[in-house]
Amino acid sequence: MVKCICCGSERDDSDNMCPVCGMPRLFGADVTPEQKAKAVSENKRKYLGNTGIYLTEHLYDVTENGIVEAGTRSVLIARPSELELGEISWMPESYEAVPSDREFCLELEVEKGSQRSRVEVAIAPGRVLSHKKLGVKLTEGFTFRMVVGDENDQVESAALELL
Repeated sequence: MVKCICCGSERDDSDNMCPVCGMPRLFGADVTPEQKAKAVSENKRKYLGNTGIYLTEHLYDVTENGIVEAGTRSVLIARPSELELGEISWMPESYEAVPSDREFCLELEVEKGSQRSRVEVAIAPGRVLSHKKLGVKLTEGFTFRMVVGDENDQVESAALELL
């Protein structure tokens, strides 16, 4: 078994193409690192297209009757075709209070073309996570994980399917 150079999935040594992402096997010693990088980038773009991962933010207003939901908005977190395997795309905003003593859920949408699917992602209890960021990490097999924290201290969700 060998790993696909594009999506990281395991494939049989004799396969000429990855069964997950369709990346052709590159043969010969004459394939330069630049040619390999270009082929991987083109295949990733072809396979993932303009796929986007969005966070659904719930907006609230403070009224004399208390706090009431004022609506929602979708905020783009990442375009996986622009990420390398293992790379995290962080949202620029940080969030003041993220529960650290209990599991919490993020509401996401994954968009490919004209289709959007809603996904709820559970984040396990972790360390103190106040004033932290949300990110997306591209993982093997073109799956992704939500990441809460910062560059030094993170908690990750289970892997989720992109498509």
